Amino acid sequence: MMKKLLIFCLVLSMVPCALAVPVLRVLNPQNDYHPSDVITIQLWDSNPVGVIGFSIDAIIDSTAAGAAAEPQLFNGLFGLKEPGMLNYDGKLVAYVAAQTTSSVGPFPTGFLYSFEYHYPDVPFSTIIDISTFADSENYLDPVIYYANGSVYEGPIGGLYLHILPEPATIALLSLGGLALLRKRRAQAAKFLLFNSWL
Repeated sequence: MMKKLLIFCLVLSMVPCALAVPVLRVLNPQNDYHPSDVITIQLWDSNPVGVIGFSIDAIIDSTAAGAAAEPQLFNGLFGLKEPGMLNYDGKLVAYVAAQTTSSVGPFPTGFLYSFEYHYPDVPFSTIIDISTFADSENYLDPVIYYANGSVYEGPIGGLYLHILPEPATIALLSLGGLALLRKRRAQAAKFLLFNSWL
């Protein structure tokens, strides 16, 4: 009986580690964003053993219209091995890697890396997928190294942003639509007047 209880406790203690996978997420998330909003996107890993390093070859924007700015690392516990490039080769972020500055800890958990994301004004509602990118030639899957020696290697994604036009853009489009409607009605009235003379 004691042996079964010990095995059960061991399996139960491994569950949080198995469920903690790295994600991209938004600091202060909202349902909708406007192009004027500053959107801070974070690489987040809540594995309780802590992270000793990571490497990301590319983070992309599915529409290829946004831009990244001002990257930051977690609390100075990381040192950059590769500083990364912003808005390189159609990617928001490319070739960033970091490792811990201490071999004994504390090891970071939670927020690891972030960058600001900006999107140009849009005439209509747009859904954007922010995710990591890998191909067989230039870009590899992200790798996260943990303090217990385990490694996560695979895609990180699932971050969707809903971008809405600025209110001024919507107003201008509405005014343009009203002007076209007025012009069309005026042309229709001229046509009817011309036909009545025939």
